[in-house]
Amino acid sequence: MARPCDTETVVYTALDFCVAMVALRDWTRKALTRDVRTGDRKLPAGLTSTDDFNSWISSRVHWQAAIEAIANTYKHADYRDIGWENGVAMLASFAPLPLGADKDACKDGLELFAFMHKHKDQVWWDIALRQHPSPDAEPGYNAFGDALDEWGDILKELGYNEI
Repeated sequence: MARPCDTETVVYTALDFCVAMVALRDWTRKALTRDVRTGDRKLPAGLTSTDDFNSWISSRVHWQAAIEAIANTYKHADYRDIGWENGVAMLASFAPLPLGADKDACKDGLELFAFMHKHKDQVWWDIALRQHPSPDAEPGYNAFGDALDEWGDILKELGYNEI
């Protein structure tokens, strides 16, 4: 698998991921509500009512608020950061340590794009998530990967991992 060097693909993949994760939350809530009502499932520990499902998920999935803010902004074409106030999702470039100094030496976006193209087999584009004004950002591959792992645990706990 090649590292992504097409920025547009990276951005739309991240947006689609966020929309899909919100849909997963919504469909899981509906399935759990139905299954609790029919007696096929019980509420998991820490969840007292299916009405509290979204907040229960947010407490279990560290990046869920960011994912929802990104998805809602994308879907509604209007900035929505409820739960992730001052959140920023931005295109970010990553390079292995041996190329780090060369990447850091890029003076502007044009130099960065040239650097990225020159080393396209070793560097990659991703999304980075941060909260303004903090300069510290989390790479999307960490944030979204963690969200997938946490959702996997939730689906297993609810008994939906085999469906």
